[in-house]
Amino acid sequence: MLATRQFIKQRWESAVNDASPVRSLMAQVKTKREFPVPNRCSRQREVIAGEEMRYEALFHPLNGASDIKVQIQEAQYHQVDKGAN
Repeated sequence: MLATRQFIKQRWESAVNDASPVRSLMAQVKTKREFPVPNRCSRQREVIAGEEMRYEALFHPLNGASDIKVQIQEAQYHQVDKGAN
């Protein structure tokens, strides 16, 4: 019962987000990082050549709002410079 309610709530929130207008916001790149996709259970792991990577950037809005973490594609990751607006 609880899982069904949670599923319906998530579907409703997703529909509301999709229907919302796109906003643009001036922000500064606070940090960016790349890390391997967690496909193994080991905590002590090494990066293997050719392994699938995930890219994310942390943006700090210039209006003083809270930071925004976004997963981005590899091409976008390499175009973004830390500290750039």
